[in-house]
Amino acid sequence: VRQTCRATGKQAELTINGDSLMMDANIFSQLAAPLMHLLRNAVDHGIPPNTDTPDNSSENAVCPITLTYKQTGNFIHITCADEGRGLNYDEIRKQALAKGFISEEDSLEPDEIARLIFQPSLTTRSEATQVSGRGVGLDVVRDAITKLNGTINVYDNKPSGTIVECRFPIRMLTDHCVLVDVEGEVYTISTSALVRVAAEGLGQEVEVDGKSVYQIGDEQYPIKMLAPLVGFQINEKNTKQRPFLILKDNTQLIAVGVDSILATRDCVVKDLGRYVTKLPGIAGVTLLGDGKVVPVLNLLELLETENLRSITAENYRPISGAIKLPSVLVVDDSLSVRNNLGELVRDMGFKAVLARDGIEALKELEQQDFVLVLTDLEMPRMSGLELTAYIRRTPNLEKLPVILVTSRTMQKHRDKASEVGVDSYVTKPYLEDELSEIIRQHALIAA
Repeated sequence: VRQTCRATGKQAELTINGDSLMMDANIFSQLAAPLMHLLRNAVDHGIPPNTDTPDNSSENAVCPITLTYKQTGNFIHITCADEGRGLNYDEIRKQALAKGFISEEDSLEPDEIARLIFQPSLTTRSEATQVSGRGVGLDVVRDAITKLNGTINVYDNKPSGTIVECRFPIRMLTDHCVLVDVEGEVYTISTSALVRVAAEGLGQEVEVDGKSVYQIGDEQYPIKMLAPLVGFQINEKNTKQRPFLILKDNTQLIAVGVDSILATRDCVVKDLGRYVTKLPGIAGVTLLGDGKVVPVLNLLELLETENLRSITAENYRPISGAIKLPSVLVVDDSLSVRNNLGELVRDMGFKAVLARDGIEALKELEQQDFVLVLTDLEMPRMSGLELTAYIRRTPNLEKLPVILVTSRTMQKHRDKASEVGVDSYVTKPYLEDELSEIIRQHALIAA
């Protein structure tokens, strides 16, 4: 939040509630990047510039942002709420039309328009900055949450602002699942995602305004069939009553039809392993008692995937060249310092490439372009001074800015650094604000 405020010239006050909640460390590590995306968005998109305030006072320009963790039953809820200007529904709809996510004929409710901000490459920024507008953002957050078998929603924060809510189950070795049959194939679905399981004959399929809905008593639910979601064609000859799984998608309940329900049981859910690419809608696999391996479906992700299938290559137009971030090479033999510097430059909107010494840095310099090099002084195999000397005598690299970050404070080290062509000399421990400003100045000159 501090880095984004500095980059955008805005002011915010962050409050964290429920930070004592115990959470699995592996899950929390997967949430770090998505949460930073949400906080950056809250500052950059939610907070108006200081000049938008009536009297331009710093007190009125400070926008509260609240990050809240809480546990409800077997679910964890994380909400990021700001009191800024809220969602620009007209601009979201305009950008969604331009990218082909919707058509002019689509009549969407405000909550449906709000959900469009999770589509890939959709941004309301007219030009890319280091903070936003690059076409990478809330779709990454959505993907990270669905990977945890969770859901993400966005709402208006009355009287002003926006609330983004993430909800996902607490990961356990076993999960209570329902086994269903679709066109002769067996699939497993976690009951944590379901509101109700409607057996055959409990309700009926009826036509309302030309659309099929599933009716139980006075309640009506839009119908989706599981068969096409998993790659089968619907058997039109099958006229028998079928069971339905009722689940909540965003703000509405949906009835998902299956051929039959086989059983319910506790299943051990395993992921697909590092050698299998992430498959949309597949949360993992489980092993049945007869040795058969059965996919565990994420119904919400399958429904999202169906919506994305309508986007063709012609009308899917990501922002040209906007996703590629300028790269900064961080060279230090200390793992902690290397990671801290890498995190600092990432927070500033750069891509961080890490190297343990000058030799590794040379390999990186041969493979890609950089706008800046941050290097330590004393390192094994090749020091920071030797690396700088190499850069200064190499065509196409001689103007690359080099910042030396070292614990050596003596004047002789400064003189030697100046002789070989170091642009800035920073001593440890450094102040983040001062180093950020030095990095920004040199990066702008290099660009």
